[in-house]
Amino acid sequence: SARTECAVLLALCRVLYLTGLGDVPFYTRGEPREGNVVREMLTTGQWLVPERPEGEPARKPPLYYWTAAVAWAAMPDAAEYALRLPSALFAIAGVLGTWVVTRIAIGPAAAWPAALVLATAFEWTRAAVSARVDMTLTAGTTLVFLGWTLVLARGGQGGLWLAALGAVLGILAKGPVAVVLPGIAVVGLALWERDRGIVWRLRAPLVLGGAGLGIAAWYAAAIAQEGPAYLDVLIGENLLRFVDAD
Repeated sequence: SARTECAVLLALCRVLYLTGLGDVPFYTRGEPREGNVVREMLTTGQWLVPERPEGEPARKPPLYYWTAAVAWAAMPDAAEYALRLPSALFAIAGVLGTWVVTRIAIGPAAAWPAALVLATAFEWTRAAVSARVDMTLTAGTTLVFLGWTLVLARGGQGGLWLAALGAVLGILAKGPVAVVLPGIAVVGLALWERDRGIVWRLRAPLVLGGAGLGIAAWYAAAIAQEGPAYLDVLIGENLLRFVDAD
């Protein structure tokens, strides 16, 4: 039954992502780096634009830092657990969302194995237990694809709203890449199916463009607060890292 499948999936995700989540100390460069940003946010009360110690702006948008700060404020004596918890919760949401949408769009016979494959995929499980922004981005883009799957299977507006929500979350997690990747996927699908109408049925320009306007508003606020120097962070993180060897 659907209820049994959901219960088993939740139990599996709890074992995979939450068991021992805080037992391993931070040991890579990335987790302490993100933890310093969260600690700075809690210490200074500077929530709009997350900053590293000594006032250097963080390289990523704020969604992960916001969720991690809430968790750490609630569990101040469990830093590793608190800072990894948002990734685990986003991972669980992605697995359950995949199960639900696959049941609706394809059928129960496909939903169970689809959710199991995703829940146990190596990179998914690795990101689910790391205090990094990766799972925050991945959960957002997963919602985009799930929403579009609903539109292709059933039509209606609900899937479009889900896709738009995912795009906003993804872009608040890691920037424009959350729009670029789904855009490439839609164009690739249209070329594969030889059907340009897919782009318009999915309202891809509206969904992705609307999310882009949302992050543009946050970037504008960040530049207003941090000054023109924040443009260097924006360009370096989203463009130069891909084209400039330095």
